[in-house]
Amino acid sequence: MNKVTLKAKIVRSLRKQGFQIRGNKLIHPPNLDKERIRQLHALAVSHQVEKCREGLVRYEDQLMTRIACGSDVKPENTTPRLIEVQAQSEDELLFRYIRLHWSISGIS
Repeated sequence: MNKVTLKAKIVRSLRKQGFQIRGNKLIHPPNLDKERIRQLHALAVSHQVEKCREGLVRYEDQLMTRIACGSDVKPENTTPRLIEVQAQSEDELLFRYIRLHWSISGIS
């Protein structure tokens, strides 16, 4: 893909998401509250999900056994710890799987 084609695709995608381009300036959509940012992020997320789905779907049942149901989590009973994720491990697959399904929640 050449530069002109790539630029045109990027501009189309940005406009589809509500951005405006004036000269060399990118103008973000108005009213960027938490929900609107999630909506903007959804296009990128869906692209990543489709890109990775085939490689992860065969592990989904196995990975789901390692994810707690939110209502079962008692923060006062947890002891967080860091785990170094090794390449090509189940921990790496779990991280990749979860990353595809989380949402932006730290934006107020």
